Amino acid sequence: MNLFVYGSLRAGRKYHHFLEGAPLVAEQAWTRGLLYDTGWGYPAMIPGRGIVHGEIYRVDRERLKRIDHLEDFHGPGDPRNTYERVVRTVWTPVGTVSCFLYLYVDSNRLRVRGRRIRSGVWSE
Repeated sequence: MNLFVYGSLRAGRKYHHFLEGAPLVAEQAWTRGLLYDTGWGYPAMIPGRGIVHGEIYRVDRERLKRIDHLEDFHGPGDPRNTYERVVRTVWTPVGTVSCFLYLYVDSNRLRVRGRRIRSGVWSE
């Protein structure tokens, strides 16, 4: 399974250790969405027409389950979710890849309290 990461799971970031040992599929990747700095030390992405940059890793079910816990994802449509895990098309310099990624559930709160990152690149 491919996982697109755009924030604290990226190489050199706070939670990258969750991906230690996972094969890197693409160091440069991007998808459609709007990226926000939450102000809590991590970013959040919501659907939109912008571009969000990140990396793609190949993950197994056990690793994905640990990352689901980190992202506060309890299952599709679960009302306790902070993030929803979805499948989206992600572009790389050599073509497109279908990937899991995490979208922030409360987009209204994010638009009010977060700070939009127009470059699509989050920096800690």
